[in-house]
Amino acid sequence: MKKLSEDSFKGLMDIPMVSIKITTEHPKGRPETLTYVRNGITYKFNLPVIAELVVENSPLPKEKFSGDYYPLAVKDGRYCIAQMAPIAH
Repeated sequence: MKKLSEDSFKGLMDIPMVSIKITTEHPKGRPETLTYVRNGITYKFNLPVIAELVVENSPLPKEKFSGDYYPLAVKDGRYCIAQMAPIAH
């Protein structure tokens, strides 16, 4: 999962950005409560999500918005992007 995330972020650095902002409005729902199950393992964010980083790119034709939302958390006084991780039962 870490390698997949790193590769995804590296690819995004080549796309021109229109804006970058931090918001506490969660357009995709409440990320801090998001969980999913895969192969019988439950995943949840590894840190408490407090906001989202919104990176907007130039929209492609026929699109109104082109961008990504990253869940933000604070760890050791610094913003971090929270990642999905297996939770112990």
